[in-house]
Amino acid sequence: MLEKILNEKKIILVCGSGGVGKTTLAASLALKGATLGKKTIVLTIDPAKRLATSMGLAKLGGEPTRISPKNIEAQTGHKDIFLDAMMLDTKRTFDELVTRYAPNAAVKDRILENKIYLHLSNMMAGSQEYMAMEKLHDLVGHTDYDLIVVDTPPTTHAIDFLEAPDRMMSMLGDSMIHVLLKPALAMGKSGFFLFDKGAKLILKVLDKITGFELLKDVADMLDAFREMLGGFESRASDVKKMLQSNKSVFVLVTANDERSVSEARFFDEKMKSLQLNLNGIIMNRCFPFSEASEKEVDEDLKELSKKYGFELAEKITQVRKNEEPLIEEEIVRQKEMKSLLEKGQFFLKIPLFQGDVHDLEGLWSIASYL
Repeated sequence: MLEKILNEKKIILVCGSGGVGKTTLAASLALKGATLGKKTIVLTIDPAKRLATSMGLAKLGGEPTRISPKNIEAQTGHKDIFLDAMMLDTKRTFDELVTRYAPNAAVKDRILENKIYLHLSNMMAGSQEYMAMEKLHDLVGHTDYDLIVVDTPPTTHAIDFLEAPDRMMSMLGDSMIHVLLKPALAMGKSGFFLFDKGAKLILKVLDKITGFELLKDVADMLDAFREMLGGFESRASDVKKMLQSNKSVFVLVTANDERSVSEARFFDEKMKSLQLNLNGIIMNRCFPFSEASEKEVDEDLKELSKKYGFELAEKITQVRKNEEPLIEEEIVRQKEMKSLLEKGQFFLKIPLFQGDVHDLEGLWSIASYL
């Protein structure tokens, strides 16, 4: 069903709340895209061992890692498949940005060796959204992948990722740190009097704890970054346009529970406010049975009796009847999810598998429903 999207689009962003199988679905989409002849990469922004494990890798890092074509062929029957996987390394991405976009070697070294930069870039390892945006920009602009599948963080952080271009452009446009620090530092410690009472108090505390060198390091880092600020703003603008273009597809993964459905509604509203279009919803771990009339149940019982014998067929039928209240709840949730969609947008169901999906065989089983 998704072959048209996989064949025609460049970027697929897989979104949803935590615990709904988002990483697994992203990997399955990438695997299916690769078997269609696309040079594909799946990028996970949310550090997860599940992606590495399911693709037969010992570990996953900040460099694209090739999934064994022989292993893929063994599961899918498709030969010469090109599929990479990688996990966002925020610190490494930050360093690569400085190395690539610094105007010269002197500025690059000045930034990379700055004490404040070293602390800041390490701290950013816990706040990945902006660097995820930069990595996506890099994959689109500096690689020859046909298809990029992005496994975004859980809903709240995924919103942060989608808003990162606007936040970065706003921050760079205001450039408040430059406005505050540079005049004060030009005047030495007496420059503290330029600040309001709150700012002066904070800076005095920092000065007592770390010494005035802290402010000099901050100012030096910002001064070195000054020549790069335009590039940050330009790339943020590029990513925003890219996410809003017809090159990008947003797929929302949800599960058969009220919390996931509630987060899906919230995510849909937020995307509309950001002028981003939801292209489809995948409801994961659905009941294998569907709503059926008494006549259909009787017909199924006859078919099952022929295949498994009456005793086992009757037990299966009873399990189905026991699940009917839950099936009815799921149908209500499905209707609610479908109500979020417009003409041309898709809704898919993935059944609940007997065991956890943790390898290429499982990913390919899921891909058969996509």
